[in-house]
Amino acid sequence: MPLDRKTYPGLYNALATPDTVLELDDVADDVAAEQETLTSESPEVLADSSTSVMDGLSSLQETLKHVLKGISDSTESEYKRLISNCDTFLKEHSLLQDGESLFSRPPRREAAYLIVAWIMDV
Repeated sequence: MPLDRKTYPGLYNALATPDTVLELDDVADDVAAEQETLTSESPEVLADSSTSVMDGLSSLQETLKHVLKGISDSTESEYKRLISNCDTFLKEHSLLQDGESLFSRPPRREAAYLIVAWIMDV
């Protein structure tokens, strides 16, 4: 059944504005196509497919854990490289003493200004 102005006037008026042209026939075609993808499988078939979906999701989760571990390892090494570069810059400009790091606990009161100075120099 097509979604047209006569069949669904309230919906048509709510969605259609003078500035946009809403192709309700296209919407109806999309809905019909999606409904064709729905199946009326037996509960056993649905249970089997849901088990395979869960297995697939479990496998995907394991793969993502492995990939994300690599990303987090590389991110950590990149952060350490940036910290070292910032500390080196600050020492070269006598803003830190040898053996000090800007990135220590508790943070220095002027840390934000020193980081901005380093960023502006890069």
